[in-house]
Amino acid sequence: RYLSFLSCNVSILFCFFFKFFSFSLEEEVLFCFILKFFSFSLEEELKRIKSETLKTKLFKLFNEDLRRHDVHTKEYDDFFLDFNYKLSVNFFLEHNWKTDVSEVDQIEIIKYRFNNKFYESDEFFGNLIESRKNIKAYLNELNELKLKYSDLKSLCLDEIRT
Repeated sequence: RYLSFLSCNVSILFCFFFKFFSFSLEEEVLFCFILKFFSFSLEEELKRIKSETLKTKLFKLFNEDLRRHDVHTKEYDDFFLDFNYKLSVNFFLEHNWKTDVSEVDQIEIIKYRFNNKFYESDEFFGNLIESRKNIKAYLNELNELKLKYSDLKSLCLDEIRT
């Protein structure tokens, strides 16, 4: 069960590595190591990893951390989709956004409509509080994952060197 989950989510590992780290030649070797790890029979490859710490942290990452992150991401998406819809219905803003960053006036407001009743509502205030909480929690979770990937990167490099 864990091995199938691990193999199905290998792309997540690569996405995080590429997102958080720039790869040197040595780190490309790390990528090849991980690719090789997931390309063959996982059970056989796991036996070839000498570091019990690396094995344990890989399993923990895929069986706990990324599952939890996936659940949280879906919860945040559900909340923000609903909240963004309410914002678009209650606050209309038509603008011209310029793509040239050297321009002084980056945005020009053409028309706007503002629902003052919604703006002053408890619902809007509560959604703002929930948004702030969710954004902070999500950024904290990403930082924790970044630290875990950095640790895994070091462990993989150590494994390659031995």
